[in-house]
Amino acid sequence: NYVDDPVASGASASTDTIDIAYGKDNSGNPIYLTLGNSSGNNVWVDQNNDITDASDWSRINIADTAKRRTIQWGNGVWVAAGEMGNTRIHRSTDGAATFSSVDVSGLTNIVTGTKVTALASDGADNWMFGQAANLYFSSDGGASWAFLLQPEGSGKTIHDIVYTNNTWVVLYKGTGTQLRIITCPASTAANMDDTSDWGTAQLVTTATRIDTGGSSSSVTTNLHGTLSTRMAAAGGRVVILQSGNANAGTSMGITTAADVSGKTCTLTDIAVEIPLPTGASNVPKCIATDGTTWLIGSSGNDDGRNGGDLVRSTNNGDSWALIVEGIDNDSSNVIIGITPNVYLPL
Repeated sequence: NYVDDPVASGASASTDTIDIAYGKDNSGNPIYLTLGNSSGNNVWVDQNNDITDASDWSRINIADTAKRRTIQWGNGVWVAAGEMGNTRIHRSTDGAATFSSVDVSGLTNIVTGTKVTALASDGADNWMFGQAANLYFSSDGGASWAFLLQPEGSGKTIHDIVYTNNTWVVLYKGTGTQLRIITCPASTAANMDDTSDWGTAQLVTTATRIDTGGSSSSVTTNLHGTLSTRMAAAGGRVVILQSGNANAGTSMGITTAADVSGKTCTLTDIAVEIPLPTGASNVPKCIATDGTTWLIGSSGNDDGRNGGDLVRSTNNGDSWALIVEGIDNDSSNVIIGITPNVYLPL
């Protein structure tokens, strides 16, 4: 079912919803939160756990001016991060009724003005975020943070972090256009702050390519370090999304997967083309899973059918099928965020 964008309807038509998350309020009831890209740092909450009924969303204004880009819930705490012009992380311990800011300007290597998109919780009190080449860790529900390490030295860009199978998984842009993935067993910060605590960083490359018709060929595919910025994870399976154009050849939208356990990360060696309708501007934007079904959302803009497309996998990203084309037939709407109604991590 489709419901009007709560952020655009409560602000202006040019204000986009840029992330969505599922968690709990202060009474333990399930709620959804979204982030808007307006200058008011808006967080919007749907308190009745039914986002398809077109009910009003409530606005929670964060006082700081920098835009939030990512939000997650874990063990009773909501954490939001994003643009770092004011070098602050925001958190809520009252079920998203209010948010307070955590000043991280004094952290080692923190870069003022460089946004944070990589944020994850282990479902307990441990959190991790990445900025530039650096990882930061919290063991008290995001109340305080400390520098952890640089997985592969300076000059890199950490794109995303997920947690699954008692394993932290970090996706980052390495040298040039390289895309790399590295894992670490869950532990205390003291047992994770040295590169020897982590597995070997792997170049995300595959030897086999599956086209949109399901045919395979021996084609070496190196996922692009700039285009590949998102992952989803469940049960030790991690699916990596390359956000290329639907008809752009080697830079088109593709996925690959890895199975992770502690320091061990085993890439599947298969790149799967995403069966989006062709169009230079039809780009996959987001990926999520509830542990059984995996979904990818795109920007759409295909042959008059606008408003974003959805593809689905029911076999851990080994294949994909188009299930929705032009979700609302509006060229101004793009599917940027997806969340399952289950509590992460999986």
